[in-house]
Amino acid sequence: MSSGKKVLCVTANPCVDKVMWFQGDQERPSRTFRQLGGKGVNVARMMGWLGHTVVSLTFGGGRERLLADRDPCRTVLVPAAQGIREIPLRIYPDRGETRLEYHNTNRVSPEEAEAFLSAYRRELAAGPELVAISGSACAGAEGTIPVMVRLAKEQGLPVILDSYGQCFLDSLPEGPDYVKPNREELEQAVGTVPPGEEADAARALIARGAGCVLLTLGDQGAWCVTREEAIFQPVFLVPVVSAVGCGDTFTAYFAHGLLAGWPLGRCFATGSAAGAANAMRSISGRTRKNQVDQVLRRAGLTTIDTR
Repeated sequence: MSSGKKVLCVTANPCVDKVMWFQGDQERPSRTFRQLGGKGVNVARMMGWLGHTVVSLTFGGGRERLLADRDPCRTVLVPAAQGIREIPLRIYPDRGETRLEYHNTNRVSPEEAEAFLSAYRRELAAGPELVAISGSACAGAEGTIPVMVRLAKEQGLPVILDSYGQCFLDSLPEGPDYVKPNREELEQAVGTVPPGEEADAARALIARGAGCVLLTLGDQGAWCVTREEAIFQPVFLVPVVSAVGCGDTFTAYFAHGLLAGWPLGRCFATGSAAGAANAMRSISGRTRKNQVDQVLRRAGLTTIDTR
């Protein structure tokens, strides 16, 4: 593996993941697990395990601090008076079923949003080598994501943006180097995309300012599209437990490849394999390198440890 690099991961809409397993008794969980969550938090955790020096910037307070202290990164928590949402994931192994109870209730004040941007500026000044901005923004902080992309680009830093909705659209003119929509997020941006026209639709995002589009399509594979080329990655066939967090895992391992200096195609294949490895797990954002290597090896592809 390459030596670790300095990375700044941003989560402008965090949560606490509450994972519950139900064996037999469908009302009382047999096991419960909590972790600090949100897309960028997941990216930061896995990049820390990959050996990078990671700062994870998000909102939170005392409860979130206790959870963050378990992670292999330095977490900067900007206080939010309203508190951070908890998102339950119910897993029923006997039925092969998962149920995510998603809700988007985080809200911050204008002062808290500005404090978040101030913290971001301080971490940019510390000299990261890559910035990953993941997810949407808390209500009240929607304007922070385009500003964060712009500030990073003004410093000449590569930016990976995995967002959606208006935050995503407003950020495209700022020139993020890599954007990672899924089909639903792509169609939110460009309208309905007929089967077979995904790569052409991705180029519409490039026309709006994105450098490269990493389009993930679940069991239909993925596309890596630049101005010059379009690379298709067939799906890795694995037993799926939960699809939650697959995109975050993709981002972490794709970013690791960029920092290691790999060719774009290898970064893309490794990110796709990492997403598949995450799908085999019930807890999102905790996929380890050896699990990704197993998927790559079964597909006959270069593993992470190979220089």
